[in-house]
Amino acid sequence: MGGLCEGVLLAAGSSRRHGENNKLLADLGGQPMIRRIAATMLASDLDQVTVILGHEADQVTTALDGLDCRHVLNPDYRQGQSASVKTGLDHLDDETASMMVVLGDMPLIDPGVINALIRHHRLATDPAGSITFPEIGGRRGNPVIWGERLFPALKGITGDQGGRPLFQTRPEALNPLPLDDQSLLLDADTDEDLAIIRHHFHEKSRN
Repeated sequence: MGGLCEGVLLAAGSSRRHGENNKLLADLGGQPMIRRIAATMLASDLDQVTVILGHEADQVTTALDGLDCRHVLNPDYRQGQSASVKTGLDHLDDETASMMVVLGDMPLIDPGVINALIRHHRLATDPAGSITFPEIGGRRGNPVIWGERLFPALKGITGDQGGRPLFQTRPEALNPLPLDDQSLLLDADTDEDLAIIRHHFHEKSRN
């Protein structure tokens, strides 16, 4: 029902704020962070998982060894997040009706949240023209699902901002799902952020 929903995992960035260390390869509970996120996506109701590679592509590929996801290299990854989103769009299956964009530095997402977002998107009045996202205390979180009619507009965005401009220019498309999960606001932009994520991960593991 509702057509295929593909997951696109953005794993091409250069982690400039982490110095020489690639944050996507940081250890989290005995696994590289990027592997943990990819495994979460594969455990969800997503119909296909594609990982967009760029910086240190060989190392990231090794971290994903054995997982049933498709790997696509973005040769223009230095142009920012929008270039990786376009690469994902260019490799969607023909039957795909929506695309979930997952950031490679948000490892606390669980399959239940992904599935809830997919259900909410498919129940929208106009799924093809909808932008579905989690909303936590009035704040927009990630991941985000884009309906197929938004794909051309996504391809027109430039720089390191993903689809953010469309939240302002397409207010009629917004389809928020209220959730009480602060982890959907956490990403590993800095070493301090990564320490917070590790703390939350260990707290979740105890429960």
